[in-house]
Amino acid sequence: MLATRATKRLLFGTLGIYDWVRFTVFNSLRAEGHEHLRGLPPRGVLFVSNHLTYYIDVLAIHQAIVGPRCAMLDGFRANLDLRFVAAAETLNDRGWAPKIFNYTGAVLVRRTWREAGQDIQRPVQAEDIVRIGDALRRGWLLTFPQGTTTPGAPVRKGTAHIIREHRPVVVPVHLEGLDRAFDRKGLRRIASGVDLLVRFGAPLAITGDESVEEIVEALTWAIAPEASGSSPAEPKPPLPTS
Repeated sequence: MLATRATKRLLFGTLGIYDWVRFTVFNSLRAEGHEHLRGLPPRGVLFVSNHLTYYIDVLAIHQAIVGPRCAMLDGFRANLDLRFVAAAETLNDRGWAPKIFNYTGAVLVRRTWREAGQDIQRPVQAEDIVRIGDALRRGWLLTFPQGTTTPGAPVRKGTAHIIREHRPVVVPVHLEGLDRAFDRKGLRRIASGVDLLVRFGAPLAITGDESVEEIVEALTWAIAPEASGSSPAEPKPPLPTS
């Protein structure tokens, strides 16, 4: 156990240097909304974010959460219990990136609407909900409800089922610039001098008693208003109280 934790610390330190170079030397990462992180419980918090690249989104959000209180070498993570939901299909690919991300905190799930490049329809897998519940009981969890980096993609119902089942504190995250600075996978830098933004919002007024459709609507407004034809400047539609 101690050896495993030491290995993770070494790996996280290496990724911390990688983070620092990517987000400080070549581009500038700005984090906003840290006041919304203060007072969050150490467990049972679900971060929901829009999705711009496969891998660098996770690193940017990690960096934004812990960067202000970590040195460069500590970078990728003081909090080893900040995990993230990832499609099993993506992290079963060959290469070093899927292996590292699997090892450093991925919670793998099977997408219900797409597999091997084909549109499908299948129910949410019960074992996926269980794995996600285990991660929430251990600490914080990050997920991308759109499930794809395609601009304007709809929020999928799977995250709503997670919220109804486990009733976490739901914190929205908004990302900007990563898709302009990096390729779609987020492994290759395609531009320098890009302003990168990670913005944390106030916890959403979601209790878990709402319907799946109501939760999807709230998540859509919070992280992907363009998918519903709304503007981020428009007032948030209230959730029903009964």
